[in-house]
Amino acid sequence: MWRLDDRGGRDRLHGDEGASLVLTVIMIVILLAFAVDLGMAYSARRQDQSAVDVSAIAGGQLGLAGGTIGNMANEVITRSHKNVAYDGRTLTEWRAAWLACSDPDAIARGYTVAAGASPCIRFTNNRQRMRVKLPVNPLGTSFASLLGLDTIDVTAKAEVNLFVRPPGGVLPFGLPGIAAGANFGCLKSSSNPNLAVYPYGVCEGNTTGNFGRLDFRLFGNLDDGMPTVCTNASADARTAINITMGVDHPLQEAPGLTGDYLDGTSCPRMIPPVDSVDTQTGGTSNGIHNGFIAGASGWGFSSAGRLAKLSSLVYAQTSTYGWSGMTLDSTPLWDLIPTGLVAGTGPGRVPEVCRRETFDPSYVWTPVVIGGTTYSVPPWRSPSWTDGNGKTWSFNAATNHNSLAHMIVCLDAWRTGRSYGYGPIGSAYTTPLFTRDSDGDAGNREYDIQKVPRFAWVPELWQYTFPSGSSQPVSFKDFRAVYVNTTYYACNANGCGWAWSAGETRLSTCPSGGSATPAVSATCGNVNPPATNGQRSEAVAALLLQDGMLPPEVIEDGPGGTNSRQVQLIW
Repeated sequence: MWRLDDRGGRDRLHGDEGASLVLTVIMIVILLAFAVDLGMAYSARRQDQSAVDVSAIAGGQLGLAGGTIGNMANEVITRSHKNVAYDGRTLTEWRAAWLACSDPDAIARGYTVAAGASPCIRFTNNRQRMRVKLPVNPLGTSFASLLGLDTIDVTAKAEVNLFVRPPGGVLPFGLPGIAAGANFGCLKSSSNPNLAVYPYGVCEGNTTGNFGRLDFRLFGNLDDGMPTVCTNASADARTAINITMGVDHPLQEAPGLTGDYLDGTSCPRMIPPVDSVDTQTGGTSNGIHNGFIAGASGWGFSSAGRLAKLSSLVYAQTSTYGWSGMTLDSTPLWDLIPTGLVAGTGPGRVPEVCRRETFDPSYVWTPVVIGGTTYSVPPWRSPSWTDGNGKTWSFNAATNHNSLAHMIVCLDAWRTGRSYGYGPIGSAYTTPLFTRDSDGDAGNREYDIQKVPRFAWVPELWQYTFPSGSSQPVSFKDFRAVYVNTTYYACNANGCGWAWSAGETRLSTCPSGGSATPAVSATCGNVNPPATNGQRSEAVAALLLQDGMLPPEVIEDGPGGTNSRQVQLIW
């Protein structure tokens, strides 16, 4: 009996051990079953995340191409249906799920504007960013359903930035059609400064130059903490901020003389991009100087002047000049041409006058015959030469001052097909000039010219001439690359007290009397004047660049370019 009891006891002991083993096996099976279901859920979650990322980017690109937020929401819904509807829901059922969707965290993250098609497709107030949260997808379980867990809810979120400034940014100046073929442009604070500085004919006399000021508003760019200013008040402060930072919202080309999206009316909505803007009337007492030199501020925002934002390029850091103790960029455009370009005509060739080596005073020129006369150096480089405006100026080969004149001749030669800068007009060149790439990384789409603060873009207008009188809307035909080359200071009706062109050697005094003055350098006067109102910058002049002079990547990344509508995934 004890034996039975003992046996029975032993049997009971073995029975407990067996039960524990069975329970352990059951738990392992359950855990493995859960693992299978969780693995399926994790895989679905990854599929959802991929789908929401792709859908948000596609919707954002549609908005940058001119679509409304309704168009964008529809793009998000239809595209996500193709990639996420693994549960067999029709597109109609999928739209209903979007309409019933909720995203309680969105408003706290700044997404205050919901699309009509779904509260889970939301935008910041200025439409710069979009947040997308997929409707919950109930994923059916296999083994977990045995424990009453029939579905696992799966969803995913994405946030995208719909605007990233192009390298250089867009300046608040417009280039009318009449000036589109020029090599040089000028903007004045008023019609008063009479700029007797080469090149003549652009900034002289009672004219505001061939750039006109555009009344861009401030749309509150979130990346830079920009203020939102949608009125036409404080024009000087807005001009200065737009100069130093570049216009803070996306722009697009207009279909014609009348645009569809006016800047002042659209503000602060970045989507769709604006294609037209009102002109600014009257002069600007401080906008030019503060934007380019002294620094801009207003509405709790401040930034250094554009030319005080020295690039990371070593040679650019050493090419500087001063204003009241400030260090300003003085990188000449010709320093952005790489050495080794081959002169001649045809593919892969550039005008000889555009070779980087020709800007060295010791360069030995190829003799050329022009009008029966053989020149060992170009006539425009001689000690005394009369330009197309009837002005005589001198070239100092020892100091290489007036390299600005050399650069203008280069741009004209490239555009007209004249390798030496003179001779018969031929076919325009196609080989890019400004391809210097100091970091040596050909794959990062970054060239030196994009890093220098003098490089920027301006809208080229459908309007042939810049409107006069009251403020009027103008529309964008294209966007033109420019290089801010010369700044003019302490000006009056007789001339300017000093001027500075990037990379130039300074002459001791600036001339007066406008067009009557010969032999003028592009840099002259006090090298470091005091910071007084009488010494402020009154005007700027810029070199106008043809698209083909720049690497294709620079054009593609510029406003209106094929790569300018890239949507940035930020979360």
